[in-house]
Amino acid sequence: MFPNLNDCNYFKKSKIDYDGKEEAVMIYRLKSSPDYTFLFRCPKCGASNEFSGELVIKKVKEDKKNKEYILLSCRKCSTEFRIEKLKAAGVGRKKSA
Repeated sequence: MFPNLNDCNYFKKSKIDYDGKEEAVMIYRLKSSPDYTFLFRCPKCGASNEFSGELVIKKVKEDKKNKEYILLSCRKCSTEFRIEKLKAAGVGRKKSA
């Protein structure tokens, strides 16, 4: 079920890949909840996943750059997937006069 974006304080749509098979993933957090909701079909085993929990972030150094990834695992086959956590453009930047 697609949440009302006005009720969310975090929302991310992305894709996960396993051996060339790609599936959509949606992660959101409602303003009324401390937990994130994860929705995706596992590209490895085909199981539907819908669960709530903490957002797990892993920092990785790639090509001399620090990147952050959101980690999630299939509840049926335990395959772990990662989605690059991109920072929103312009957030935290000061405008020069």
